[in-house]
Amino acid sequence: MSRNFEEIDFQDTDIGEVILQRRRYLELDGLDVYEVKLDEEYLMSSLFTVGEIALSEISLDKLEGVDPGSADVVVGGLGLGYTAEAALEHPATGSLMV
Repeated sequence: MSRNFEEIDFQDTDIGEVILQRRRYLELDGLDVYEVKLDEEYLMSSLFTVGEIALSEISLDKLEGVDPGSADVVVGGLGLGYTAEAALEHPATGSLMV
């Protein structure tokens, strides 16, 4: 494969083919972007992380009155890790399970 594209992993699952790939965007100064696809549909991209981060922040912000560092947080699936990372950075989070 070219240096501009790499299929990192591929798994055939009950719901379709799950693919982790890296794509180098030359028009963005050679930025490496990591993407997760289910068949031909894009699920996640390291280029667009706002949704993953907001999922964590909006959820944890609803824990009003919780002592800092006291919430046990569960993230269902690692994905690209942006939801988990945002949860770890939130002051309410005490522990994180993925």
